[in-house]
Amino acid sequence: MPERALAARDVADPITASVKDFCSMSGLPRGAVYTLLKLGSIRSIKIGKRRMIVLESYRELIYREGGGASSPSDAPYFGGDVTAHNGTKRTIRRKRLSV
Repeated sequence: MPERALAARDVADPITASVKDFCSMSGLPRGAVYTLLKLGSIRSIKIGKRRMIVLESYRELIYREGGGASSPSDAPYFGGDVTAHNGTKRTIRRKRLSV
């Protein structure tokens, strides 16, 4: 029997998501996702032509910007001013998380 590739839905805790799936999971508009990528606030990888968002980087962003949550998963909201690694600030609309 040939092995089949694992799809994101087959993995209990996926480590990456396509931009489209990430937008659905986070509730962020596509433009905000690309702004966060440009600022270096979240990381992605490219596999062929497909860009995949590294979900751990989003959890880290929530933890950094979440106002003192005890862990990345405890930060219930995302939004406001986001500071990139290079010190640049941008304002992103506040969203309730579903990640």
